[in-house]
Amino acid sequence: MMERIIISLEPEEVIELQRIVLDESPNEALIFLKNKLNKKVEAVLSRPHCVPIFEMKGKIEDQGFIPGPPDQPKKR
Repeated sequence: MMERIIISLEPEEVIELQRIVLDESPNEALIFLKNKLNKKVEAVLSRPHCVPIFEMKGKIEDQGFIPGPPDQPKKR
């Protein structure tokens, strides 16, 4: 079974998603899913697992998290 993943949306992507929902546009929804969400999901799924934290430091910070104790993730 696949684990839960978390993806984040930029403010522009949130606005685009809300516009698509309000317009009830199935074509735009499919394009958004393919071009935005699926790319983010694939990026998360392709990350290496079981890598020492010092090797992931830059990648973790690029995603908006600063390493800290496992029970207290810190957000920038």
